[in-house]
Amino acid sequence: EFPNSIQDKAAEKLELLVLKQTGLSGTLPSFISEFPRLLKLDLSDNSLEGSIPDSIENFFLLDYLDLHGNNLTGTLPNLGRLTKLTSVVLGQNRLRGTIPPGLGNLSALKLLDLSFNAFEGGIPDSFSRLSNLQHVSLQYNALNGSTSAFENLDRLSSLLLSSNNFSSTVPAGLFSNFDGLIVADLSHNNFTGMLPPSMVERASNISYLAMTRNSFDADAVDDTICEEVTTLFADCSSCPCCQNCCDGDDSAHLDPKGRYCNFELDFYALVGLGCSHWWEVCTSYDVLPVD
Repeated sequence: EFPNSIQDKAAEKLELLVLKQTGLSGTLPSFISEFPRLLKLDLSDNSLEGSIPDSIENFFLLDYLDLHGNNLTGTLPNLGRLTKLTSVVLGQNRLRGTIPPGLGNLSALKLLDLSFNAFEGGIPDSFSRLSNLQHVSLQYNALNGSTSAFENLDRLSSLLLSSNNFSSTVPAGLFSNFDGLIVADLSHNNFTGMLPPSMVERASNISYLAMTRNSFDADAVDDTICEEVTTLFADCSSCPCCQNCCDGDDSAHLDPKGRYCNFELDFYALVGLGCSHWWEVCTSYDVLPVD
């Protein structure tokens, strides 16, 4: 269980609480709200359960929150008042409900991981205000609708949306103002139309692009994408220039056919989160550059 001895420490002075992979179980205790100066909270990869307490909204100085890899349930509290947050990592839990629009108030946010949960509904329009956002993973939820809120985010570098119910076309200006390495996973959704000109123009910057199992047009993939994207996973039906692609019947094939249909990026390793809150400078993984 959560060690009560922490409560006996100088709560008003505690700034860093990291208990990653320590076998914690039970629920998040109410006394955790008694740490008003907390800057970094990492309780990832444990067996914590129950809901995230609303008292977490009182950590006004918090800049790093990592509860990844637990068994947390319930809805996501409104974190919109925690405007110093640069990282919110809540993937691989059992959280549900809609994504709170208040997250759009986190003007310092660089990293958002809500993957492998049960979130539903659309992407809040308020996300268009997240001007510092660089890395996003929303994989494996039940989200739907448009992704236009990500269109004009100038620093967006990686966007993983696999295995949801997103529809409509890919936003016309996606990645249009970003000059660094780009990772995009659009696979297993209901996207239609063609890849936008902004992605064609940035093709040489794209290190990974997965777009299988969608409803793209027959000529959705431009020749430039085939020639310049480092790693491309697309449906044969939408990529006439692809030498290797998903033919829609991967059950009848061994790799590489099956691999092209079901390719999946590990976001946690991609941005170096294995190094906890030091992910911005960690060199244990081949991480994308972070300003």
